[in-house]
Amino acid sequence: LSTAASDVYKRERTKGANISRANVQGILRSLETYQVNFGRRLPPKVLGRMIIKKPGTIACDAFFPSRKFGWAKVGMCLTMMGVFSRFCHIYTLDNKKKETVRIAMLDFMQRFASRGWRPLQGLSDKGTDLSPFGEVFEAYRGNRSGPLVFKSVTGAPVLVVENLNAQVQRRMEVFRTADITDDPAQVLDDIS
Repeated sequence: LSTAASDVYKRERTKGANISRANVQGILRSLETYQVNFGRRLPPKVLGRMIIKKPGTIACDAFFPSRKFGWAKVGMCLTMMGVFSRFCHIYTLDNKKKETVRIAMLDFMQRFASRGWRPLQGLSDKGTDLSPFGEVFEAYRGNRSGPLVFKSVTGAPVLVVENLNAQVQRRMEVFRTADITDDPAQVLDDIS
């Protein structure tokens, strides 16, 4: 390290003022530490795959815009999406009551069905905020038997809808940072 610092010092001392050998040595040490701590690694293998070949799979999740980041207080934001088509709508709800969530879910199902697609199955995590999801799906059961809504194993996130949530929140940040609005209800309909 000292010979490398010496070489860099000799090369850089003519380019800038007040560069000492200790400055250069500290920078090189920090780079070496960074490379050891944050080395290049192969990304983990994707072991879970989901293949959707036709419309009708509905995923739902909820997120809560933080007041710490300047958002106005809302009960929750409910994300509903058709996995195959990415048809989605995000609802800003005043509270997390079961009836409020059920009304929003029914609205999405009617919008989804009005486009000519029949809801076939649902995906969600084990959040209690999403408890009306199974009840809403019963209207679309037809002559099928068995469960219509599948909860993720051990409460793991449903990644396709979590990805949509992250994308929506990134788009919301622009309006908050620019100080255009602090009310999610004003921007979520347009983002949807």
